[in-house]
Amino acid sequence: PLNLTIDTTPPRIGSNVVSSGSLILFPDQDGFTRLLGNTDYKILLAIEGEAKEAVLRSGETIFNLAFNRATALWESRFNFKVAGDFPLEISASDKAGNSQTKEIAKLEVVPRGHIYNEKNNQPVAGAKPTLYVFDESANAWLLWDGAAFDQDNPQETSELGEYGFLVPSGKYRLEIPARGFDRVRSQELTLSKNSLITLDIPLAPSQGIFDKILDLFR
Repeated sequence: PLNLTIDTTPPRIGSNVVSSGSLILFPDQDGFTRLLGNTDYKILLAIEGEAKEAVLRSGETIFNLAFNRATALWESRFNFKVAGDFPLEISASDKAGNSQTKEIAKLEVVPRGHIYNEKNNQPVAGAKPTLYVFDESANAWLLWDGAAFDQDNPQETSELGEYGFLVPSGKYRLEIPARGFDRVRSQELTLSKNSLITLDIPLAPSQGIFDKILDLFR
C-alpha cells in the first residue's frame, strides 16, 4: 500500500527583536514597547518550519518582511506616523499552505516633542535640537552619537516644531539654537534605562540692540 504523509504543521513563529540602530528596545512592565512617531525601526524575527511567506501587519497596515539567508531571520522596517497604541502581528505560511498568525508585540507610539515660541505658542521651524551626553571618563559633555542609533543629531524641526530622541541610559542635556531666538539649554536628564526625550521647550524671541537699550529704562 502507498503511504502518504501530509504535513499539517504550520510554521512556528519565534522570538523577535525591535531596534533603533544598535539600541535594542524592550517592553515595559505592561508589555508595551515605547517608540517615537514618524521614525523608522527595524524588527528581526525567527520563524521555524521553512516558511515560504511572512507578513507583518498592524490593523490594516502591512509592512514588507524579507528573509535574510545570511542570518536565517526575517526582517522588516516599520514606521508609525501618528501616536497611539498599535499591536504588531505576524502571519507565516509554508509551501503546503499551513499557516500561523500570532501577535508578537504591543507598541506605544509617543508624540514627538515640540519647540515653540513662548510669546505666541506657535511652533518654531528650523530649530536645531542638539543632544549632549556626559562622558564620565572624559568628565565632559560630548555630542551624542545619534548615527550609531539611526538618528540625526542635531535634528532640525519641521513646520510643526517637532523633534525627538530615543537614547540608552546615561546623563543628557539638550541645547536648542534657532535663528531669531535665544539659545536654550535644558536641565540635565539622568536616565536609568532606554528612554524617549520629547520635552516641549519654549524659546524666547531674541531682542535687537534697540530693544535691549529700551529694556534698561523700563
